[in-house]
Amino acid sequence: MSRRLISSTRLLAALVLVAALTPLAPQPAAASGARAPMAAPSPRPAAASSPRPAPATSGAAASAPGTRHRVTLTLTPRATDPTKVRLVRRAAHNTVGAAGTDLLSGPESDSLVCTATVDYQVSGLGEDDFIEETVHVDYQAELDCNFYLDSIDAEAFVLDRSPDFNGQSFDGTVLGTGNEDSRTIDFTANSSGSIKVKAHKYNGGRSVEPAFETILLAPEGVIWADCQPIPGLRYLACDGVGTDQLDVVVGTGPVATGLTRACRDQAATLTDAEENRLDVAFGSAPASTQILRLSSTIIQQVRDFKRDLCSTTTPASFALQRGRQLWSAAVQAAQAGEANGDDRPLYWARLQMTRALDQLRPSPDPAVKSILDQASRGMDDDIPATSPRRVFISGFDPFSLDDDIRNGNPSGAIALALDRRTGLTTSDGTPVEIHAVIFPVRYADFDGGRVEAVFSRHLTDALVASVSLNPNDPSRFHLEGFNGINRGGSPDNQNVSEGGACCTIGSQFTASTLPFAAMVAVDPAGIFVDRHVVEIVNGVRQTSPNGPTPGSTAVEGSGGSFLSNEIAYRVTNYRDRTGHTTLPAGHIHTPNLGLPGAGGVTDGSFDSRRNAIVSRFQTLLLAGVSAVPPAQ
Repeated sequence: MSRRLISSTRLLAALVLVAALTPLAPQPAAASGARAPMAAPSPRPAAASSPRPAPATSGAAASAPGTRHRVTLTLTPRATDPTKVRLVRRAAHNTVGAAGTDLLSGPESDSLVCTATVDYQVSGLGEDDFIEETVHVDYQAELDCNFYLDSIDAEAFVLDRSPDFNGQSFDGTVLGTGNEDSRTIDFTANSSGSIKVKAHKYNGGRSVEPAFETILLAPEGVIWADCQPIPGLRYLACDGVGTDQLDVVVGTGPVATGLTRACRDQAATLTDAEENRLDVAFGSAPASTQILRLSSTIIQQVRDFKRDLCSTTTPASFALQRGRQLWSAAVQAAQAGEANGDDRPLYWARLQMTRALDQLRPSPDPAVKSILDQASRGMDDDIPATSPRRVFISGFDPFSLDDDIRNGNPSGAIALALDRRTGLTTSDGTPVEIHAVIFPVRYADFDGGRVEAVFSRHLTDALVASVSLNPNDPSRFHLEGFNGINRGGSPDNQNVSEGGACCTIGSQFTASTLPFAAMVAVDPAGIFVDRHVVEIVNGVRQTSPNGPTPGSTAVEGSGGSFLSNEIAYRVTNYRDRTGHTTLPAGHIHTPNLGLPGAGGVTDGSFDSRRNAIVSRFQTLLLAGVSAVPPAQ
């Protein structure tokens, strides 16, 4: 026989087909050419259809041998003309014995026997480039007789036995077929194959059934006896009993593959532009996955979320808990130096999770996705600090990802690096406590009042600052002097463009109250105070280098007219409307981070530039908080 599959979780089942000798009229020989591929028959009712346990999926594969099931059913043939049967002389290397010579010893010497075995291995769970589960199934079937048949056709295959999900039916789907082995005047045949079930885009494959079909044409004078019960296997079809040609299909019964049960419709078409970028390739794999693999901590959060989502009965509380956990893990990983403090793994992990929620069936309340989003940004449990030198800062997600999917945002890295970081002090040694969040680059969240809701908890802090990336200056920080009410219409991360006034209440421009002089003093060449605005005065558009003209209409603030300008406008407008006019508040643009080299999603220079920006920002921020009065 051919080599068996070697596995930690091998289960071998055997079927014995028994041939009975009777005097029959001569039969025509079967065609020796290859027949058309055999279709899997419709399953017949069978007992014991519960899936067998899946193998262990964590750690190294177990080395214990699997359970082997072999059953031999023997009927005594009526050998009225034994000269027509050629037995197999195994002791002589399978040469044909003399006609009518029985070379088998013991009680089997009076029987003609064909033994069919089905052998399979379900490997441990793997992961594809979309961070979705995969599982590998190897299967092999073999027929071995102690006499020569006129012809043998054999083929192994695997059927899907997964339960229906979301209106989709999988039972009976052929997942894979092995090689077809067609022979004439032979006593053995085998077929083997393997399949890889990918949860990405396919909701079946949770339970499978390895199976084997064989068509046997016996020699003249032999008929096939009844298909009797076979422990370890089940008949899916058995046709031709009482004739010289038997077509039999046997299966193992359902076998669990270990894939997480289907709860997300991964074949669904989703419309979220940010989530759809998860699949944008850079080289041979999605860029998002390559970035997530930079942080073992963050990618594990994604794996756990997807697995555990299918067992939760309370999606809202699950989303809240896992969102908080993701933010906390991202902060700890960044401050421990994992992925060199890269902000991008958090961004792509969040989208992996929100896409999983969008795929969940039945669909949860849309608020669940928002709960996860806010919690994973540090926004939901942002309890104001109590230190008199408490500071609140905000960063932003990466953006312009359609220009280059590898873009990062050092303001996000700053937020992760400084959130609740210990050991920071003012110039006189007073401890500084910094809380940080990261905002989405989406107009809808700003329209929904998220900026005001978050910053309202920090109106009595010592200093508040929104931070974002300046794509136009590769070296200097910009302290933005004035913020405009106008939106310029640049597309956000959902590819939505909006123009016009961002707010219904407020002046055309607001002013920063950050301690510019103290901040600039730590690095005069690397920090620029930008007071220019673009405005319309008496119907004429103009750029004013030192701030707005009274009565003018805002076109751009000092920091432009995108969401970085808008968050600063909203914060300072809210500051003024609530009477906290002395609160040091404003916006800081970081230098442009640039991109990694052409060959990858990161490199040493890219990481070094980001870390230098974070370090420089920390210095200027501490200088600023050292120069302002303590918190109220």
